[in-house]
Amino acid sequence: MSLILAIKHHSHIYLASDSQVSSGRLITPERSHSQTKLMRIGDLCIGGVGSYHSWNYLIHHKSLFNVTKDFVLTKRWLVEEFVHNLYDFFNKHKLLEITENKISYFQNYLMIAHGSKLFTINGAGTVIEHEHFAVLGAPHDLALPLLKTYNHQENPKGFLHKVLSYCCEYDDSISPPFIYLDTKSLKHEIWSDES
Repeated sequence: MSLILAIKHHSHIYLASDSQVSSGRLITPERSHSQTKLMRIGDLCIGGVGSYHSWNYLIHHKSLFNVTKDFVLTKRWLVEEFVHNLYDFFNKHKLLEITENKISYFQNYLMIAHGSKLFTINGAGTVIEHEHFAVLGAPHDLALPLLKTYNHQENPKGFLHKVLSYCCEYDDSISPPFIYLDTKSLKHEIWSDES
């Protein structure tokens, strides 16, 4: 499983993820940041849970995001441009999950942040804007109540680290090291318990 968390701290979004992938392999600090559950394209910070195979396709086809220097992330852009392009891309590469009723779903859930904007996209392509925080993956029920307690006086990375550590104690489907990315510095950071 996977867990990706995000909180808004002042005018920026801070994202954090564990590093376990569904195949059971761990993404370790020796691996490239491009292979984590969090990636950066221009000023966009993007997280993904679900199929590791289709996430790797996204990592290697960043042109899907088509972000220019003056780009502004909006729900309209996500719905009208991005989700449409994502569906076509996944369909072309046979990466859609098709139910017995012939309904197609993405194999990934995405979290997208830019500046102070935070959105999630579910498997049906529904775009949701989040004001203060968001959670993707499991254990969703452990992480969500903790995110609601965030005090803006706290260090956002330290807070996210505490939430991920707590979730790891109760669910062995997620594990450290933890990966951080934010819309302020736009830099990956890897923290393990030794950091």
